[in-house]
Amino acid sequence: MTEQLPVVIPTEQTPLTITKVQSHLPDIQVIDRDSLFEDFKNRWKINQHELKEAMKDLKSVVEYTKRTYKRLSK
Repeated sequence: MTEQLPVVIPTEQTPLTITKVQSHLPDIQVIDRDSLFEDFKNRWKINQHELKEAMKDLKSVVEYTKRTYKRLSK
């Protein structure tokens, strides 16, 4: 039996502060290094989560295919 996990619904957004800094080019501002690194870490976490979920789905498909093949090959 699977355990039901509580659903968390955020009630308000956390304010996000991104600092821009002047690049070596005139009239061009970029995200500062710390904000960029935090963004990268968050994107990596999302990537890892999505990859884990995709692997679960792939395992389910493989198991289903094995069961179906055994059933049909009898």
